[in-house]
Amino acid sequence: GGGGSRRLNVQVTVDNEVQNQTGNFVEADTPESAVPVSGTRANFRLTLRNRNATYDVQDILVRNVIDTPPGVTATVINVDGAVYTTNSPGTFHVDSVPSGGRTEVLYTVEFNRALDGLANSNAILDDFSVDFGVRNRQVTYVKSGIGVSDPAYVGRSTGPQPERKGIVLDKSANVSEVAPGGNIIYTITISNASTEALMNLTVTDRFDPALITITNANQGNLQGGAITWTIPELKSGERWVVRYSGQAKATLAHGTVIANTAVVDGTQIASINERLRSDSVRVNVVKELPQTGAEWDDWKELQNGPSITPMNTESSAVGTFFATSLLTAALFLRRKFFLLGSGMATTSELLRSLSSF
Repeated sequence: GGGGSRRLNVQVTVDNEVQNQTGNFVEADTPESAVPVSGTRANFRLTLRNRNATYDVQDILVRNVIDTPPGVTATVINVDGAVYTTNSPGTFHVDSVPSGGRTEVLYTVEFNRALDGLANSNAILDDFSVDFGVRNRQVTYVKSGIGVSDPAYVGRSTGPQPERKGIVLDKSANVSEVAPGGNIIYTITISNASTEALMNLTVTDRFDPALITITNANQGNLQGGAITWTIPELKSGERWVVRYSGQAKATLAHGTVIANTAVVDGTQIASINERLRSDSVRVNVVKELPQTGAEWDDWKELQNGPSITPMNTESSAVGTFFATSLLTAALFLRRKFFLLGSGMATTSELLRSLSSF
């Protein structure tokens, strides 16, 4: 018999710590708890924890945004435990975290001169996938933690303050591959990490209408190849979330890449480099093999418009999405072997693709 379906909570958490003068890694989440830096280097430890006791997670991406005082630049060096791509912001790529386990990434931030003020290395969970192995029935799961960040401050809180990036935008899709004519659900999350309220923000999502048709803009203004939403006010510590749906064109060829980019604009954040307030998603069109990811099972979320919640509310809709996966032996073999075949992207190629945005 069919065996039905069950809902799982697959959560990944990020913990970013600084090494103090005694050699211990400690939390430094606030300017007041900043760890002093001797010289021009600071050592950090990034810990990723898989809170699910049954399934491994893999292909974890963590963005790294570094705030520095005026005139100070920072470079990430000596990365151990991850592949790091430098794309301002940089991205850590971790292969996997076992069920119920954790993985540590050590890295060093080198400044161009000694710090006379405050700097901040902020780690943001960007994406991950779930390794179900060989499955013969549908699995409904909650994928949570995406968009959650953890800062780590170094330097002197009484000196020059960092030029704060202030805002974090994260975009994800409920599938990484889609069949021609298949549906995609996108999620855009915007977090106000500054100390002030941000007013009159505009969120723009750009797409190629030759590749995808927007089927529900969720109260956004849809014109041509763009959807826009307005945020009258986003208070410090708040997070804005919207989900919308699109349908891949039925005539798309195998191997076509559907790419789109979301960016947030506003007078208060205009000086922030667009790379630091935008994010892109790429979904591959497949015909020969089962697509990864799953159909959305909570369509009412596409009718209610954007929502605003506190950034520290883990149990909220922030950073989560529902999916229903039919994961077969063919999908398992595809993940393990076929990614290296003709027309498929290797992990290195995917990382190079990420670096192009």
